[in-house]
Amino acid sequence: MKKNTILGLILIFGGLIWLLGNLDIVSFDFIRIFFNSLGTLWPLLLIGIGLTLLLKKHDTALKVIIWLIILVSIFIYGLYERNTSSSGYDYNSLNSVSTKAAVTAVVPSYTSE
Repeated sequence: MKKNTILGLILIFGGLIWLLGNLDIVSFDFIRIFFNSLGTLWPLLLIGIGLTLLLKKHDTALKVIIWLIILVSIFIYGLYERNTSSSGYDYNSLNSVSTKAAVTAVVPSYTSE
């Protein structure tokens, strides 16, 4: 198979799985974990494409290893993010409280006599 054919099939398959997950037709939790973490780690795909283009044609095993490492890394990050985000600690509420305190401290209070 040509390189473009394989890339086209991968893109079609990934898009189809992504679409089915967004439409809640396929409810595999691991797909949702993978694609949620892909939103953060998408530059890894650019790195993988760059490495694949730099390697020679006969380095197929190395290319497969690189892509497996990238895909497994994205999935593991998704699992880690899912487990740590439910800790109940909200960074945004901390920032909003400290911002309000800073604004209150800077603005002088005026009293009418």
